[in-house]
Amino acid sequence: MQAFSPEASRKASAEIYVIGKNLINDAVTLDQVYTVTIEDIGADGDGIAKINDLVVFVKRAKKGETLKIRIREIKTKFAFGDII
Repeated sequence: MQAFSPEASRKASAEIYVIGKNLINDAVTLDQVYTVTIEDIGADGDGIAKINDLVVFVKRAKKGETLKIRIREIKTKFAFGDII
């Protein structure tokens, strides 16, 4: 184990906490374009696709569609993509 003491700032502390808790998701990249197939429809009507086992919600997508999306937001356990 290695200790690390950055300059004191709220931003640096938050970044270290997120990295230390493994809360950064690297299955997808923000603003990256992916081709996905909509596997299901969620409770709010969004299409559900998976990229590297990460669930991606896509508005206005229909089950069975294969389409290109751009990742607009990434959370710990899921992401949001927009049809392009």
